[in-house]
Amino acid sequence: MEKRSVFKGVVLGSVLLVALPSCETTEEQGAALGGLIAGIACAIAEIDPGACVGMVTAGAMVGAVAGGYVESEKKKYANLEEFYQKEMALAEDYNVKLSQYQSKVTEEISLAEAEVGRLVAQKSSGQAVVARIEAERQQIESLSGNLNSRVSQAKEELEKRNEVLADIRNNGTNYSEQAQRMQTEIARLETSINTLETQTAQVASIGNRIQ
Repeated sequence: MEKRSVFKGVVLGSVLLVALPSCETTEEQGAALGGLIAGIACAIAEIDPGACVGMVTAGAMVGAVAGGYVESEKKKYANLEEFYQKEMALAEDYNVKLSQYQSKVTEEISLAEAEVGRLVAQKSSGQAVVARIEAERQQIESLSGNLNSRVSQAKEELEKRNEVLADIRNNGTNYSEQAQRMQTEIARLETSINTLETQTAQVASIGNRIQ
């Protein structure tokens, strides 16, 4: 690959890095950050200059969409205090419901593991369990799909919460308490995402046993 593709990616990323602090809205910040990440990735991978420009542009567009959450939601409230209180309540409620879902999935995984163990043993002994295995396989596939969907949703939620946290910090020390509370909820959400991914792997492993 030509060295100029690396140079161009670095230059584009550097320009966006310089521009980031001067962005006034989170949408602008998201655009700059998205473009910066794409520019760096382009440079590392030594992608063709033309494709590099396209990647940076696409990255900026994606970042702008992601960074637009705060700007659109702020308009619904009379002041920052109301907005932050509502976002905090949403974050706490989401984490509570996600925790409840994970507890339910833990039970379902335990039941599925026990049932698959029985079916595998019965199949090995020559018993006719084809229909039951197929039914269990479908249940496991459904659970797996649901988990994958939840992981995606949780990651989108995490992006929103990080965006809100950035906005809180941008508005000074008057909102330090809100920033700390949001950090706590973000940490809880990150832990939940890790748990969901572990559960997804467990379900896949159980499903592999009756393929």
